[in-house]
Amino acid sequence: MLKQKLINIETSNNINFHLFFLFLLSLNYLFPLIIFGNITLFYNDALDSEIVYNSVLGKVFNDGQEQISIFLNGEININHLRRAFQPLTIIYAILNTELAYWVTDIIVKITSYLSFFILAKKIHKKIFVCCLVACFYASINLPTLSGLGTAIFPYIIYLLIFKTELKLKNYIIVFLFGLNSDFITTIISIPFLILLSIAICPFQKKIYYYKYLKIFFIFCFAILISNSNLILLSLSSEVVHRVEFMDSSLPIISIFKNFLISLIKIPLSFDWTLAALLPLSIILPFLFLVCFFFQSKEVWYIFIIIILLQLFIVLLKIELFVNFYNNPKGLLGTLNPEYAKTIFPLLYSLLSLIILKNNNFLIKNIFKSLLILSILLSQINSSIVPIYKKFYIKEANYRNIYTFKGYYLYQDYEKIKKIVKNQRTMSVGLDPMVSVMNGIYVVDGYHSIYPLKYKKQFRKIIKDELDENLETKRYYDNWGSRVYAFVNDPKSIKINFSEAKDIGANFVISKYELKDKKLSLVCKDCSKYFKLYFINQ
Repeated sequence: MLKQKLINIETSNNINFHLFFLFLLSLNYLFPLIIFGNITLFYNDALDSEIVYNSVLGKVFNDGQEQISIFLNGEININHLRRAFQPLTIIYAILNTELAYWVTDIIVKITSYLSFFILAKKIHKKIFVCCLVACFYASINLPTLSGLGTAIFPYIIYLLIFKTELKLKNYIIVFLFGLNSDFITTIISIPFLILLSIAICPFQKKIYYYKYLKIFFIFCFAILISNSNLILLSLSSEVVHRVEFMDSSLPIISIFKNFLISLIKIPLSFDWTLAALLPLSIILPFLFLVCFFFQSKEVWYIFIIIILLQLFIVLLKIELFVNFYNNPKGLLGTLNPEYAKTIFPLLYSLLSLIILKNNNFLIKNIFKSLLILSILLSQINSSIVPIYKKFYIKEANYRNIYTFKGYYLYQDYEKIKKIVKNQRTMSVGLDPMVSVMNGIYVVDGYHSIYPLKYKKQFRKIIKDELDENLETKRYYDNWGSRVYAFVNDPKSIKINFSEAKDIGANFVISKYELKDKKLSLVCKDCSKYFKLYFINQ
């Protein structure tokens, strides 16, 4: 009877631990809702690109592939879009874009938490610690727009090391999560995942290599199925803009400096990147310092993998590697070796879990406090800049671009849509992907894969602006994923609107006042943020 009561108490405590840490994760949504009435997120590479792709893909599921023609003067097709065949993307066909994003975000976070917790229970006996570090992993593992690939990594390690006999359900789970994994950001991490699983395998006596082969074959095969459009694109004769990617090499001193900065995530600027890096920058120095005083092979194995991986990433800037990478062919042209860093959150979390087995009371408690602080910061860090601007410096007419409503300006662009209908626009001084989100056809945008020929065509529009600024010229010519109407001096805009008209743009949405004979002002009061112009013949 007493034994049963103890079991019931322990079960109750375990449930309370889970509820507490899931509540901490929910602060990511509750905190900004209370402060701003909207949920915040870092807009870079999210609101300005990936979320827009998913929104259009949702329309494709409902209304057909012709919806893709809204992008980039109709030059984009289904083969250019990541996540086009991921089952998880169907959420965007069922729910509105913002709700679909946050539902996906919750799914990724819960998967990360449960996946790591299952692994953690085999490494640490204390449920509180397992929940704590699982919450930490869910907080720093941020592949919301890349699917569930890295979220399931801990579960895969659990299967490899601690599951002696695999059942059909285990293979099904691996396959389904593989189907919902992004090829570009996940596949490059898999060699390091294999290395990590072998490195911590001293927790058991034997490595079952045949099991490794089966699991990773199923996982990779599923990834290839759901990303088959990218594979087909790489095998086709189409030349994409990525063949012109041209990186610059760095001197050894700069590479060493970058290594140290990247290793402990030192923020270099007082902007949104400071807030984004804060949850890791407060914990990594202490984490790595403790490693030097910790007598554990597993700790040192993981620490060495972190060092080697970070070296691998920064050494890509050596001239030898830069010259190789500057000439990508086929599928290699869609890959960026730096995406191997997506496994870092798992490495940090496993290292934290093992270090918390230390018997030193002071170290354990300091580290637990840092983990909780890091978790809390990761839930509110996207709100730090808006809070600073709105409440501290009290910026006049502040617009919170860290929210869907503030970034996409739905009501303002609704007026533009009624005027332009299905004619194409070009944006000046504004993100053209905002137009796409509001159902407006465009000739510009932010795309990680698109035809090289269109990059050349669009360049004619901005040639004079590029000639005015060497840095912007290199940015476009050597990268070019942002097909934007760049402006150097708003008082002297040198965009060729005739070329824009020839390409297919009939209207210009501009942040700046445009004084060009080829333009006629159509709507000056559609928004306090921009004006609409018509391009004359």
